[in-house]
Amino acid sequence: MKLSIVITAYNEPRTIGKAIEAFVNQKIPVSYELIASAPDEATERVIKKYVKKYNEVNYYKDPGKGKMLALNKLLKEVKGEIIVFSDGDVFVSNNSIFE
Repeated sequence: MKLSIVITAYNEPRTIGKAIEAFVNQKIPVSYELIASAPDEATERVIKKYVKKYNEVNYYKDPGKGKMLALNKLLKEVKGEIIVFSDGDVFVSNNSIFE
């Protein structure tokens, strides 16, 4: 089984890193991917730092035409059987995925 975590963000360069860290610092007992998406350059720069730091983190360029379009495009990219959606300013609790 594979898990996909999708984080969408817009103009959230100050919080996206914490949102990503909240997931990658968990003990996730299955194979997973984390895809972070944003249309703005400031948030994109932060996400790309995490792409270099963690193998599980990937970046998807949001076309900037609304969250629904971005999510529909992202759903074609995910590989997980279970998908968790989050946002760039949401910080999940420590064991939220395991629980």
